[in-house]
Amino acid sequence: MKKFILSLIIFLLIALFLGCMSNPYVVKTTIDRDKGQQIDRVCTHKTAFIPWFAIVAAGFFTFHYDKECWDEVKEINEPVPTSNKIKHENKEQIAIEKHLSQPTAEEAAKDGRFIAYGNGTVLDTKTNLMWADKDNGSDINWAKAKSYCENYRAAGYTNWRMPTQDELAGLYDAGKVRPAECDQSSTIRVATDLIGVTCLYTWASETRMHLLLVPNAAYFSFYDNGRYWCRPSGSDLLRALPVRSVK
Repeated sequence: MKKFILSLIIFLLIALFLGCMSNPYVVKTTIDRDKGQQIDRVCTHKTAFIPWFAIVAAGFFTFHYDKECWDEVKEINEPVPTSNKIKHENKEQIAIEKHLSQPTAEEAAKDGRFIAYGNGTVLDTKTNLMWADKDNGSDINWAKAKSYCENYRAAGYTNWRMPTQDELAGLYDAGKVRPAECDQSSTIRVATDLIGVTCLYTWASETRMHLLLVPNAAYFSFYDNGRYWCRPSGSDLLRALPVRSVK
């Protein structure tokens, strides 16, 4: 019995030091764009396999000791722009974006921080938001309001969207009272007459799942500065007012 145990120990020790190489694997890849090269850092472990059949009927353990690494250089097939070219293209892109962010018409009217450009847009210089100069003008549900905002094309801009409750709240001014066009017996409070808000409530972009997983959509009240939620299928006294962010 002692001879068997001794033989087993000797066998395990010999197996531990009879190593073989594991499959190479990439630990890091570097791209040298100036030279058009891809440099892969490749490593491999020396591995020893030790069968454990003396204790368990199946399975073996793998022990790693020592590691060898080297670099493998590959040419990049596709032409890679030089750093100078990249900088030049970035400057051109910045210039294009800056040009697109500027109003495309002369100032038509000004009301404090608000500037109307006569092309269907009004800029709020405090928040750097550009608003449509009027809402859609009739009752509308949330889905149609979202589509209306995203497809608005005043001044040639294509990044119009539905505003958030916070953005709509930025247009509320308790000191600026006027009758609501949709209901002359009710009043709304909008910070400027340059933006044609025609009714009490305006859809906002936020949505949520309410009790029993009932979908809700947000809207803002220019009647009482309230932030409310209702089913997106509703439309009574609700309007769509497009907005876009100016860079």
